[in-house]
Amino acid sequence: MAMVVEIDNNTGSGPTAASVTSVVWNRVDTATGTTAIPTPTSTGTNFSFVKSLVVNITTTNSLSMTNILFGKVANESTTGTKLWQSVAHSTYTQATVAPTATSDNNVTAPTINSATATAVQLISTPPSAYAAGPFTTTGAHGNFVEVCLGIDSTNTTAGTSVATPTLEFSWTEG
Repeated sequence: MAMVVEIDNNTGSGPTAASVTSVVWNRVDTATGTTAIPTPTSTGTNFSFVKSLVVNITTTNSLSMTNILFGKVANESTTGTKLWQSVAHSTYTQATVAPTATSDNNVTAPTINSATATAVQLISTPPSAYAAGPFTTTGAHGNFVEVCLGIDSTNTTAGTSVATPTLEFSWTEG
């Protein structure tokens, strides 16, 4: 029998952790907000609020989790978009504003809670494990995966209808 695991999105000052299977990239500290990320009218990039995701083991079934990976399953297909991440923080920081806009089109990485973000890598590459484990207890494990979406001036898809690749967590159980 496998472990039972959920991905939690953390919001608010508490924080409140809620299991998610998807998020909407927006300018609100929620998983499903509808305030669109504005597309810049000249060269530059605006960012969504940071989504603070964490792996939460709800049942171990006497197994351990190691080598947690995070990535996207495909490259961005919508022109003028890029997913950015930071895995530098072991504690939660509430998103009260989006990362500061940059003056180029998704070249300069945003700063997420005082850490320079990196582009989200393909999960198939695979990226380096950001949490080694072993994790053998229930609860949240590994650093937070803080993710935001950059929308630059070349984007022609309006508002919250911007398509992004599926994000994926993977790990080894044993």
